[in-house]
This record gives sequence, C-alpha cells and structure tokens, in this order.
Amino acid sequence: MLRHSLLARALLVPLALSASWAAAPARAWTEAQVQSAHAHVEVSPSGTLEARLQLAVHVHGGWLEGLDIAGLDPELTLLPGEDIVLLESGGQRFRPTVDAAQPGTIALSFRRRDAPRRGDYALAVAYRAELAESAVQAIDGERTRYEWILPGWRSGLDDVRVELIAPAGAEPDEEARVGDSMVTREVDTLPDGRVRLRYVRAHLPRTVPFRVAFTLPNAAVPPSRRAPAVGLPLEPTAWATVRERALDPTFALLSAFFACVALAKLLLHRRTARGLGLLPVGLVPLPPFARAAAVVFFAALAPFLYVLRTDLGVLCLLPVVLLVLERAPRVGRAPGLGAYAPVGPRERLWAAARARIERFGPARWLDASTLPGLGSLLGMVLALVAVDRFVVADAPRYVPPGYATVLHALVPLAALMLTTTRAQLPSSVAERVCALVALARRFPAQLGNVPAALQLVLHRDAAGHGQDARLRLVTEHRARGLVRLDVAIADCRRMGRYVREPVLLVVTREDSDAELRLASALPAVPFRSAPGGRRARTLPLSRVAAVIDTLCLAPAPSVSSVGVLGPVRERPIACVSTRA
Repeated sequence: MLRHSLLARALLVPLALSASWAAAPARAWTEAQVQSAHAHVEVSPSGTLEARLQLAVHVHGGWLEGLDIAGLDPELTLLPGEDIVLLESGGQRFRPTVDAAQPGTIALSFRRRDAPRRGDYALAVAYRAELAESAVQAIDGERTRYEWILPGWRSGLDDVRVELIAPAGAEPDEEARVGDSMVTREVDTLPDGRVRLRYVRAHLPRTVPFRVAFTLPNAAVPPSRRAPAVGLPLEPTAWATVRERALDPTFALLSAFFACVALAKLLLHRRTARGLGLLPVGLVPLPPFARAAAVVFFAALAPFLYVLRTDLGVLCLLPVVLLVLERAPRVGRAPGLGAYAPVGPRERLWAAARARIERFGPARWLDASTLPGLGSLLGMVLALVAVDRFVVADAPRYVPPGYATVLHALVPLAALMLTTTRAQLPSSVAERVCALVALARRFPAQLGNVPAALQLVLHRDAAGHGQDARLRLVTEHRARGLVRLDVAIADCRRMGRYVREPVLLVVTREDSDAELRLASALPAVPFRSAPGGRRARTLPLSRVAAVIDTLCLAPAPSVSSVGVLGPVRERPIACVSTRA
C-alpha cells in the first residue's frame, strides 16, 4: 500500500477518477505501485512466526514520500538487526524512517531530498509476530489448522511466491482456497524434520489476499493454542473474527448519501414536471411513494451485503439507479384559454431572473449533464477518495472478500447523477422568453425582399400565468387569410432528451389567398388542421425569407387602379371657361 506522493497532489482530479478502480486494503497512489511479492514465513507450533517479504516497487514519477505496508499480522515487531532499505535497480540505497506503531502496518517515509525517484526498486521487510486467534483453529478430528495471509494490494501482483516453513508433522490444508488451479504447490521435508510448503501464483488480482494454510496434530500444538472444535467450519474467505465483521462505516455512509441523492432527484424532477404542466412517468411502473420506499430499502440493504461480499454491496446500489430512471412525461393539463400580449421590460427582467434561478437551482446541482452537477460529482469523487485514503485507511478494519471496493461505488453514483436530467423535460416559459430575446438580437432587419419588425408576445391564461412565448413577425403588407406568422421555440424529443430549436409557425385560413400562395410555393410541407378552418404549418427558421416573400410581398399595382393614358381630345376654345 503506497501513500501519497507530492506529484499526486497536482494530479488529484485524474487520480480521483482512476482511483475508483483501486483496492481499499492497499492505499496506493497510481504514481507508484507494488508489482511483485515474495514471502518467506517460518511458523512455530505456538503461533509465533518470522516473515521476510521481498517487494518489487515501481515509482512512475515524482518522488516517493511514503510507503505503507498494511494488512500484515497484528502486533508485529521488526526483527532487530534487519535494516529496511529500498534498493534501486542501479544499486543506490534509500533508508526510510520506519514506523510500526499501528497494528499490522509498517509505514515508511522519506525526506524529499533523499526520496526515491522514477524507477524500479526492491524492498526487504522482516518482522516477528503472533498469528491471530482466528488464524489458529481446531478442526474436526485430531488436528489444528494454521493460516497465514499475504494481504491484498491495490494493483495486481505478478510472480507471487510464498515459502512457508511449518513444524514437523505438518500437512498442507487441502481445503484452503488459495486460487485452485492457478496456484502451483510444492511440499518437501527439511533435514531438521520441518515441512516446507511452496506456493507460486503467476498473477494475484488486486485486493485479493493470498491465503496459505497447513494442519498440525493436536499433540504438537501447545495447550494455550488448543481450542475445542467449533460447530461451524472456519470461513475461508476471511481471517478476522466475527466481532470485527461490522458494517463498513464508509460504505454505510455512502449508501445513505446515495439514497438521499436518489430521493432528491425523484422529488425535484417531479416538482419541475408538475410546474410545466406534465405528469412524470417512471421507468419502473410503481407509484411515487413505492419507488421512494424501494430506494430506501435497497440503499439500506447494500451495507449488509457489502460485509458478506463487496461485489454484492456495490451491485445492490444499481436497482436504486433503475428506480430513478424516468420515461417521457405525459401531458398533465391542457393549456388554458387566454390571449397574447406584448412583453415589456418588466416581463423580460422576470424571465431572465427566473431562468437564472432555474439554471442554478437544486435540481441542476444533482444533474451531472450540467456544469453545476458535474462540479458536484467531481466533489463527491474527491471527498470519497480523501476519506478512503486519509481517514479510513489509518484505522485497522475488517476487509470483506470480493473484488469491488468502496471506491467502486462511484460507478453507480456517477450513473445516478447522469440519469433523470433536466433535458428529459421541455423548456419553461422563462427559458423560451430568454431564448427568443437572444434570437431577436441577431435577427436581420430585412428578410428576403420585405422589411420586417419583431414583437415579443406572451400568452397568458385567465389567471395571468404565462403559457407560451412567441416572436411575432410584423410586415407592412400581409396576404389575406394569414392568421399567424411567428417564430416559436420547439422542444423536439431526440434520443430520450428534449432539444430546443427555433421554428417558424405559419397559420392560414382555408381557401384564403394566403393558403393558396403557401400551398403553391411549399406543396411538400404538411399542415395540421385547427378549429375555425385554420391550417398550421411548422417550418425550419432557415425558410423564413421564402415564406415572407410569398405571403408579405406587396402586390404590384393593377392597371385599373393606376389608369391608362389615352389620346388628347381637342375641344373648342369656346368650351373652355376661366375664372378670375
């Protein structure tokens, strides 16, 4: 387990993303890692052992500030006369400051000027310890089982070798789960009668401890180590006592926080949809209160499953993400009757303030598809990594079996933050007003061959609530039968999310001059029939110039209205009268 290096502080953000795949028992920054481990262990019948570890350490960059080797035997003491030296491949030696005060941990620290740099190093550690009470257990029959564990690491180890020297009369434990076919085992007898067990594993996955065990006749076991056979066999996946198998505080806190985020997203999404006149529909066909209760149930169950196996605890959080997913909302209420009125400065200020509040509201901080939500997600990642590395890592705890770790829970947390986003709901009236104001500022003064003016209008119902906003095109001439010529904001649903885009809305009366012109100019554009003999067409904004030229171009003056110059008739002078 490797502690922080100074270079890692400058790379904290990418480190936090990569740390979600690191192992909890081995606290290592990604700039340095243990690549291989060889262990030579001598165990006496009383449970006293002497262990010598040879570790291959690779430093990727910067300088190594600290190196922690945790998860070792409790109450260990360093062997006198055995100096701990970090030996570089070129022969240079680095002598660290050693601290073995914490149970099962050997902490090494280096001064900056004497710290190892980039390269490969060999580390030798020797200590004496007593096997834990749970590591020496009586089994059915007349034998006692001894077990020693090489702890798991944050990164996988290659070429792992364990040489175990057991007392005379020892036999390898056939029921020990040490990797099955992936482990090569050799047994021979030394000249003094002791038994040597050799275990070789080509690759040890990260966070997976390497367990080796042997059995000894009860006659060779001291009375202080003898214990009556228990009814239940020793659990081969953990060497901690049952009392130590308590809930992991970090994962329990994470599960509670996970449930709070899920419930907040459900509540905020439902409130926003109701405000838009929509009815939210969950992917799981359950009532809202049933979905909330299911979220609490799975979040409360996850810490208990995590104690049994870490993979189960992390997988138990995935149903919470499924319960938060939403489908396309249904229309809750139809728009009420009302009228369009021009939008003044007061309404524009209200729309800008309302849109700003919605942009930085509580729902956006839980939506990782927005900048505030992305910042929240990165903050959660950094907080969990900091807690796992600097708080929980300093206290010895029981490590449940399994490949997943607390940091792997960041995967369902990120999925939760990326689901049920604001993009699954259409835009509000305030957002449409702001979008139309921004569009009007860059709108050309003349469209095609016709000068046009813009008027921002807001549709209000009988209670005075805004329901829609339009940008009305005003021209000097309009074809007879043209009812509406507006620019509107359309929310198009694409790939499960709403995309906002401006469109041109043209409404004409049937059999009118405007309808005949539009049908002849744009025959391929479909229309929708509306009450009152109206026809509505929606066109892309790029065709606004062609539509205005078709419907709003001033007609050429007719011959009858101007008149024709005829021949001059000669009249008698007597017919011409003058007045003084």
